[in-house]
Amino acid sequence: MSARLHKNEHPLTASRHAGLKTFEFNGRMEIEPRDTIDLTEEQRAIVCETYIVQEGDRIDNLAAEMCGDSRLGWLIVELNPLEISDPLVLTPGATVWIPTLDFASRFL
Repeated sequence: MSARLHKNEHPLTASRHAGLKTFEFNGRMEIEPRDTIDLTEEQRAIVCETYIVQEGDRIDNLAAEMCGDSRLGWLIVELNPLEISDPLVLTPGATVWIPTLDFASRFL
């Protein structure tokens, strides 16, 4: 299901990405690229906590509850490339890394 846009409305102004920095590339507006989070297991253990996914969990809700902001769902996905292949489908029982509030706040 996709959101309906009003005539002459740019997709970024009508999405959850509204307000993020953008840049123009080949005449199209793009969301500012984010750095990939590449941590060793030791580093990950310092800046993250483990969490066991429960039935009905969603990335945005986990980010809001555990990181303080639902927009940080992308960070949870980045920290779990093997555990989360589709951010819309979380597997109950899977163990994922959740960033600490201190670490997550650096990305706001």
